[in-house]
Amino acid sequence: MFLGIAGCASIGTPQGGPKDETPPVLVKSKPVANATQWKKKKIEIEFDELVSVQSANEKVVISPPQKKPAIVSGIMNTVRVELQDSLLPNTTYTIDFSDAIVDYNESNPYGQYSFAFSTGDSIDSLCVSGHVLDAATLSPKSGIIVGAHANLHDSAFQKEKFLRIAKTDDKGHFVLRGMKHVPYHIFALGDQNRDYMFDQKGEGIAFLDSAVHLWTEICQRPDTLWQPLAKGDTTRKVDTIVMRDITCFKPDSLLLMYFNEDFGRQYLAKSERKEANKIVLYFGFKADTLPSLQLLVADSIEHQDDWYVLEDNPTHDTLTYWIKDSSLIKLDTIALRVDYLKTDSNDLLSPTCDTLQVVFKKEKAKSGKKNAQDNKRNNRRGRKNEKDIEQKNDTI
Repeated sequence: MFLGIAGCASIGTPQGGPKDETPPVLVKSKPVANATQWKKKKIEIEFDELVSVQSANEKVVISPPQKKPAIVSGIMNTVRVELQDSLLPNTTYTIDFSDAIVDYNESNPYGQYSFAFSTGDSIDSLCVSGHVLDAATLSPKSGIIVGAHANLHDSAFQKEKFLRIAKTDDKGHFVLRGMKHVPYHIFALGDQNRDYMFDQKGEGIAFLDSAVHLWTEICQRPDTLWQPLAKGDTTRKVDTIVMRDITCFKPDSLLLMYFNEDFGRQYLAKSERKEANKIVLYFGFKADTLPSLQLLVADSIEHQDDWYVLEDNPTHDTLTYWIKDSSLIKLDTIALRVDYLKTDSNDLLSPTCDTLQVVFKKEKAKSGKKNAQDNKRNNRRGRKNEKDIEQKNDTI
């Protein structure tokens, strides 16, 4: 009996011969690169050999940013991108693959690659590039979202998604593609919730003080001409270095200094009184100001200004109050009013007050009978341990 297993055949690696170090070659795409009036959500890019897409979720970036992540896959010799969002009219789409496309067998990268198409009659082809550096260390920031807004209002960064996005590489470099000939505000964002806007305190940010204007200019780049290989020769020799005119997209050296806002929610997290003469207050975040404490006991007027010594830490988030008055120390419960600044629903510090009942729980003294029972039990354990040690010594 023959089993129909042809459909389960796996893709194998050729055996023997020199290692393949040749990157895949692009054959064709559907639609063609920079196509206009493309209304379909599926894009297919064909190569001359089997390919795969490495770390698609981290490396592949689509502009405009998508609400639903696109499905990106390498199937046989084709890279397929299936957009899940509805296509916007008269919009240029760019799919930046970075170096994610590699051949299947040896993972030779195709190289930095970006694909573009438009749903309208024309395609936006300007781009802007630069670097994102850590403001504190000047080291490159990798994996950071860089975005552009054509809305130049100050609040757009917090209320609207970016129009165009890119992601920095391991050198902090970025390229924003598919741009129009209009001014933009450029931002970098440590987008924790991936909504492409600054809406969470604590997200790292970087921005430029003024709008960026885009342009192109003709510049020159050196190009190498090689001598023809002589018969039997395997080493190519340089013939001439020539300068060629190319179109340069400007600006190409933007510098964004990335920093993290120092933010945390401020609140009174816990109070404790483990010792009769000590009260400790724990806050949720460091503070610039100290809270105010007011006694709420019957004779508090006598103690208002001089009933404790404060032991503070540098960030004001753990405060220890050493009680000086012996009459207060003797109380099992001390009532306090604490006035401080608390983070409200708008992430702003607002005055608030909490009323506390700080309790000191004394350890109960053991009765004579209880102590005798404990001593008897401990003696039995001691004799048992001695016997165990003797048995071990006999064995040795």
